[in-house]
Amino acid sequence: MNRLHHYFYFFFRHPIAFVIKRMIKIRVEGKHHIPNSGAVVLVSNHRSVYDPLIISSVLRRRIIWLVANYLRHIPFFGWAIKNAGMVFVNLEGKSSANSKDQALQALEKSQIIGVFPEGDDYLLKNDFTAEMEPFYSGLATLALYENTILLPTVLVPVKENIKRIWIPNKIRKRINGRYALPKPMFIIRYNEVKYIIGKPIDVKTLEDKSTQGILKIT
Repeated sequence: MNRLHHYFYFFFRHPIAFVIKRMIKIRVEGKHHIPNSGAVVLVSNHRSVYDPLIISSVLRRRIIWLVANYLRHIPFFGWAIKNAGMVFVNLEGKSSANSKDQALQALEKSQIIGVFPEGDDYLLKNDFTAEMEPFYSGLATLALYENTILLPTVLVPVKENIKRIWIPNKIRKRINGRYALPKPMFIIRYNEVKYIIGKPIDVKTLEDKSTQGILKIT
């Protein structure tokens, strides 16, 4: 997590935020709950490929996202998120020793780690009427890091469309080990979305610091 990652992130963040805010009407509630400093694990639901772009455009602080490993193989996009210092994990939401170290180092430096606890399960199952998927337990590992604040958030669609997308065979093969991807594949394209930011949770004050206890409060 070096300075180049920081500069690279904000070099792309500003123009992307400009475009996203003109494509999608974003209504933010609870912005005052965002900590101005300190280690934060930001948690959100994950319904669309636009989710991390929307959230990153709302927060002025840099977010180091945990991202699916297959994304590194997408031309240009994979190069960009790698150089922005994102942390790659596999589709089961599990991280290697190296990626876990990267995430913990970021928290040690009082940065924000962005987590979609459902992983890509909701997206890749492609059923946009379904309820949220169960959370992976890796979130709890990060939240228990010393002096970390847990920031629960949620994206609520107001107006949206479902668009058909094409997934290159190279990427499809990397995903099909876990999912039988439907053909055609669709994504949600928001027209208007509400982003609700909950009150920060100091994990040290929780009575139940077990994995299930932390997943329950999020």
